[in-house]
Amino acid sequence: MVPNVVATIKYETAHNSVIHEQSIYCPEIGEQVNLSKMLCDANNGVVDAQVNLAIFYQNGIMINKDLVESLRWFKKAAENGDAQAQLAVGQYYDMGVGTPVDHSQALKFYIAAAQNGNVSAQYNAAHLLERNSDSWDCSTIFDAIQFYKLAAHNGCALAQFKVYQLSRNGSFKAISMEEGDQHYRMAMSSHASISLRASEGDEDAIQQLLVLNAFIKGEIS
Repeated sequence: MVPNVVATIKYETAHNSVIHEQSIYCPEIGEQVNLSKMLCDANNGVVDAQVNLAIFYQNGIMINKDLVESLRWFKKAAENGDAQAQLAVGQYYDMGVGTPVDHSQALKFYIAAAQNGNVSAQYNAAHLLERNSDSWDCSTIFDAIQFYKLAAHNGCALAQFKVYQLSRNGSFKAISMEEGDQHYRMAMSSHASISLRASEGDEDAIQQLLVLNAFIKGEIS
């Protein structure tokens, strides 16, 4: 399974760049793309080019699909501080895409992206910590809560629901009932906003709503 929340094409397109070879129209992104220049820029450390090359390899856009190469280029961009690449590398290690599953590496890159302000990474770090709280040290669940709270504060509806859910967990008192209620109100407000956007045809909102409703029904944790 390939991660479906990774990165957005953000490469400076060919009509704004120096052309080394003829550009080719890429229907997937609706732009002229010069693969030779993209590769040259990526090798020269241009982060946007590294991210886009990773996406092209990930999806087989104008190049043979190769998830190992995709991970390699995402890692180069991640090491250069790109938050969406750090998130992507975390997802690859978390799900075993282009590499064996390695939750320690996944957490490392999730935390790097989370510290760079990526809300999805903040949630993913929390969820990974929670999933491993039995096998890791006892402080893991408290670290998870801090990342859930951070993602919730930054508008992640799933995290808001999760903080509320954990506040009702009788096995520990890390979150007060009052704080849980506050996050529940935040979550319901976010749910209403996402539902409205979904009803207007926003594809991202539709996908978010499907996940949220599945979480509320207990179909996913």
